[in-house]
Amino acid sequence: MTGAKPRTLGALIEAWLTMREAHGFVRGVGREWSSYRSQLSANKLMGKRPGSLKRRDIKALVMELMLGENKPSSQTVKHALRLIRGALEWAVEEEWVGANPAIGVKVPAKRAPEPWTFLDKGEMAALMSAPIPEKPRALFLLALFSGMRKGELLGLRWEDVHLDVAHSHVVVCSSHGGPTKNMRSREVPLLEPAVGALREYRSRYPALPRAHVFRRKSGGRHEEGYDGGWRHVWCSRILGRRVRFHDLRHSCASALISGDWAPEWVSRPLRMEEVQKWLGHCAISVTQRYAHLSADSLRSLVMKSSAPADGLGCLK
Repeated sequence: MTGAKPRTLGALIEAWLTMREAHGFVRGVGREWSSYRSQLSANKLMGKRPGSLKRRDIKALVMELMLGENKPSSQTVKHALRLIRGALEWAVEEEWVGANPAIGVKVPAKRAPEPWTFLDKGEMAALMSAPIPEKPRALFLLALFSGMRKGELLGLRWEDVHLDVAHSHVVVCSSHGGPTKNMRSREVPLLEPAVGALREYRSRYPALPRAHVFRRKSGGRHEEGYDGGWRHVWCSRILGRRVRFHDLRHSCASALISGDWAPEWVSRPLRMEEVQKWLGHCAISVTQRYAHLSADSLRSLVMKSSAPADGLGCLK
């Protein structure tokens, strides 16, 4: 036997990863810890006793991951399933459980992704003027006018928010329950609508040291699925159509590239590599997918991207 018997699935996975780390599987374990924190750690199944798990529990978790707000890739879900299967297999070897219910569970083929959309100028104006309470208003406008991912918004702490007049920005150094998607921190400029919404929100809900910006009334961090009521309340009420929360980030990228926010909030349209840095994309090809522009406009922007970048000094 190896140590005390873990009492929950989450504790079992953590003990298994710690054991693997101690035996020198450092490189692989680093990726596995990241997968566990971002995909599994907040899931309610992590609180279940390993010996009580059934095959249907594992299958339900797989479907929950696939249908989650962040729509992870099939490969990401498979990686999370491998963590559960590996930890439970270790528990069988240690005679903590009698069988591994994750064996044979597969990740089904995903349906075609929903088509992207983005807000037009009229919809952005409607969102900015809608009578939304301070907290969801700050969440929505920060998502739109910073382009941050939802996990990054939920992982953001007040100590990383800088609302000075000269250079308002946030430092994105974590996502919900773990590191950022590309494992790097970055500084993200904040445009005036986001700054104003955050100041109003902070005046009603004073910032606490080390506290998350968007937190529960009890002070704890929101679950990964939290969206401030965007999907079920505000989206249809304000826009009259289905727009995913992630499409606010998409709208930010499109507006920055097309020049829709120039010269009101930025001095000029941004080049592709500038938007790449702003959004934290690992490759410029990802940024290009966000640009819903005419073919001529897109070609001209790609041509400009070969010129030396002068940073993100485009804020007014």
